[in-house]
Amino acid sequence: MSEPRGKGRPCDRRRVGFSPAGDLLLRGKILPPPGVTSPPSPPSPHSDAGHRCVRQPLMLGSAPGLSGRWERLEPRPRARMLRQVLHAGLRTSFHALGRFVASHPVFFASTPVLLSILLGASFSRYRVEEDVEGMLAPKHSLAKIEGNLVDSLFPVNRSKHALYSDLQTPGRYGRVIVTTRKGSVLDPVHLDTILKLHKQIYQMQVTVPATGVNSYNYSFSYLCLPDDKNVCIIDDIIRAMEEIQSARTVNRSVPILRYPITQLADGRQAYIGHQLGGVQGWGPSGAVRGQGTGARGEGVRSARALQLTYYLQAHGSLMDRVASQWEKAFCAELQHFAALHPKLGLYPSTSSSLRTDFQFSSVLAHRPLLASLGACGVLAVLCCSMRDCVRSKPWLGLLALLSVTLSGLTAAGILNLTGATYNSTYLGIPFVMLGHGLFGSFEMLSSWRRTREDQHVKERVASVFEDVMLRFSGSTMLHLMTLGLAASPLTNMEAVRLFCRTATLSVAISYVYMLSFYSSCLVFTGYLETGYRHGCFCRRVPKPDRLDSKPAWYRCLMYTRYQDEAQTTNPPHEVDHSPAQTPNSNLTLTHAHTHPHTPNNTAAHGHVHVANSTHRTRTHSHTHSHSHSHIPQLTRNLILRTLTFCWGV
Repeated sequence: MSEPRGKGRPCDRRRVGFSPAGDLLLRGKILPPPGVTSPPSPPSPHSDAGHRCVRQPLMLGSAPGLSGRWERLEPRPRARMLRQVLHAGLRTSFHALGRFVASHPVFFASTPVLLSILLGASFSRYRVEEDVEGMLAPKHSLAKIEGNLVDSLFPVNRSKHALYSDLQTPGRYGRVIVTTRKGSVLDPVHLDTILKLHKQIYQMQVTVPATGVNSYNYSFSYLCLPDDKNVCIIDDIIRAMEEIQSARTVNRSVPILRYPITQLADGRQAYIGHQLGGVQGWGPSGAVRGQGTGARGEGVRSARALQLTYYLQAHGSLMDRVASQWEKAFCAELQHFAALHPKLGLYPSTSSSLRTDFQFSSVLAHRPLLASLGACGVLAVLCCSMRDCVRSKPWLGLLALLSVTLSGLTAAGILNLTGATYNSTYLGIPFVMLGHGLFGSFEMLSSWRRTREDQHVKERVASVFEDVMLRFSGSTMLHLMTLGLAASPLTNMEAVRLFCRTATLSVAISYVYMLSFYSSCLVFTGYLETGYRHGCFCRRVPKPDRLDSKPAWYRCLMYTRYQDEAQTTNPPHEVDHSPAQTPNSNLTLTHAHTHPHTPNNTAAHGHVHVANSTHRTRTHSHTHSHSHSHIPQLTRNLILRTLTFCWGV
């Protein structure tokens, strides 16, 4: 309870200056000089027993650097007045908003739910971001600029047997690296298996669209890049391996496979340095050379790995769609083939592998994300619970999480309707929303518990809004300003900009849902508390006299404190008639009680009401006769309730 102030200036207005005699004047506080002890001064006749601020002189002698002018230690009166007007106006507005929400709780609770369901239906337009390179690379990236220059100035002739530059993406393709658990990939058994794999990939078909009358089957021969003779371009190592297999079939001498440049049966020179890995060659006099140390043109003795690449055409939207489906079927076929041939190790990759792996992090984060949300739910329920079963509100913790979930669903629906795409960086947005939403919910619940229980639910909710929403709105503004700056064009990384843009929208919607949905839930739980119903089971809690015959666990589960019971436990002459101080009250009440302990004497109760805003003093005198004779307990309770009704305790 705040202390009363007198008629003089308030103590927080401090001024420092010098008197005509050179003494330092400090209002409200005395600073003794070094080596000088100031004697205590008597209280002023207008000090109200120490509640007035007295200006007292003190000799400091010569103080270099100090002038004789008064120095202000407080803001200017106009700025202070403007701040007070804005503060009072905002508190009044939030008080009116809280009363309005408490008057229409069903509307404010049902509207966010219906809006979230309607916007959640837009997930049929859900799309995943495909340009991972453009999203993760900065706008000023030299690699992107160089790649664009290569694409525009140095087009690759895909109809020739040319190597692709490292600076340039080869478009749609499928690549597999084949390794052996034991031996060489050129061994007859492994060579036959690799050629069998190549044949299955070559004959593999995809259906686009998957269903319908206009569905067509597309194979690699239709999607491949043709050469000058209109034949699909395949790796030269495949042609060399086919020649080795056919020679073994007809019992002819096996052609020598040279590294890194070999000669095919048609006389053409083929570079296979990027298609064979872990090569060991034959040295002079049949000696075996180490891995990768074979001289130019020497025969290959063994190879540990083999790389096969299948390039696809992707001109036009239809061909790009078919090529994308072929890449998926390519990975599935390799996975199935690896399960049938465990002696080979297959490691596939496609042009969309980076995007697939980047988006697969969402799948990997399912369990940690659900575990984190479960931990947040448990902590929210525990923080909203207390020993008193009526005043405990565990459902509000879960409803706070539900409010955050609804706001996230609404934000996702808005993004889907506006054509935005999803990427894995959005996984961090729920934690930003949880931090913002749980802060507001816990602040509202804490303010609710500081309000007077004898007030109506509407008044209590209005007091909560007046006390909390100013701080919660300031916290929301800080979130929106920081995330909004990061979402501006000042950020040159697209992934960060998209994340902050989505987080800004989510925090704004979460703030609105806290004002509407969660506040309505607070109103409903307030009515349950007023009716003395259990905070978890919503069942009316019996009074203590009816719980005496119940088991101990039932009494512990149904423990609560009735308001009339708490007042009855106090003696009649020790009743505190001071109302509970509300955090939003602008009126300070001070009650002085005098009870002379003489038989049949009256107790004079003096009530002084001091308003901070107008400094008006009103005195009411009430005289009540209390006899110290043996009054029955029923009469004492009747007197106590009469006093409670008259004074509004």
